Amino acid sequence: DASKTSFGADALIEANQYLLSAGINADESMKTILALGDAVAATGGGNAELSRMAQNLQQIQNVGKASSMDIKQFANAGISVYGLLSDYTGKSVEELQEMDITYQDLSAALQQAASEGGRYYGAMESQSQTLTGSINILKDSFTQLLGELNESLVPAITDIIQKVSDVVSGFSSLDKGTKRIITLVLGLVAALGPAILAVGKIISMVGTVTTA
Repeated sequence: DASKTSFGADALIEANQYLLSAGINADESMKTILALGDAVAATGGGNAELSRMAQNLQQIQNVGKASSMDIKQFANAGISVYGLLSDYTGKSVEELQEMDITYQDLSAALQQAASEGGRYYGAMESQSQTLTGSINILKDSFTQLLGELNESLVPAITDIIQKVSDVVSGFSSLDKGTKRIITLVLGLVAALGPAILAVGKIISMVGTVTTA
């Protein structure tokens, strides 16, 4: 979703986690957050606004209904709760103000507003085509690439770690005399390494001169 919208992967994950922690299932959470993303994008908001509005929805779900403060928070972000619900239910704003607004009401109204013909339809797609949106998509695509590379490297790294562990275990099981001999040999090889490289270079130079 992040690679197709102007919102960052971290922001979308965080927003979904707010709803999951309030008992909303993953499929419904994803639909609501993407609909909320359209509303936030349409009003010029970004990752921070998406996070705050998701927390609002979490609060409404946990309490059972929206408080006047919750509705004011949406209004401060440029999202008219009563306008959305009026579109969804066909009721007037005055009628809605006399009713309890639940999470289910708001979720359904947001999803309708984000669907074709709704007031927020296609807002994230439009925002993603701006410079800021394009940069965010590029970041998310790079993050996704790193994740795929990491996933493909895990088996090889695990195999290397296992082999190194086997070597360490094997060394640990040796008697002290054998360990001492191995340590001395390794130290000798380390000391001779530069000299061997130097000799190799000399032999290569002599070969070149001889050929000439």
